[in-house]
Amino acid sequence: IKASAGTGKTFSLATRYMRLMLIDGVEPEKILALTFSRAAAQEIYTKILERLWKAAASEENASKESKEICNCKGLGIDRSWKAEKFVFMLRRLLDTQHLGTIATLDSFILRMVRNFPLEMGFQHAVEVLAPADESEAVQDALREILNGTKNAAAFIKVFSAAR
Repeated sequence: IKASAGTGKTFSLATRYMRLMLIDGVEPEKILALTFSRAAAQEIYTKILERLWKAAASEENASKESKEICNCKGLGIDRSWKAEKFVFMLRRLLDTQHLGTIATLDSFILRMVRNFPLEMGFQHAVEVLAPADESEAVQDALREILNGTKNAAAFIKVFSAAR
């Protein structure tokens, strides 16, 4: 969703996420929501938790939330869930939060690289360098390149570290 601040992006994304769980029966760990900032990812996750928690608190709130989820964007689906359904979904979401299915794009890519290094073309484990270490690794690689090293293993080591 591309829109200005305050236009309801977080509400829409949270509603979509909840709709996937409640209407389509998708398990939370099978839903991937990516955004560009940690703050936005946290805001979406928090909004989903707040809405599930509120709906789980009473039958009246469950009825209101059911209507929000079903009627958003004119879907006109007629379903009403009891508070216990929202309790179940809240527990399910909390149980799977370690899987990080609401994340930033860069954290998702890093997870894929860490989980599948060989498939991504890396010969060794991947780690994120601190900015100071990254700068030093790049400088080492540049020195090796500019010095025209004949030692391929040393060059590959520093180049891989910098990359």
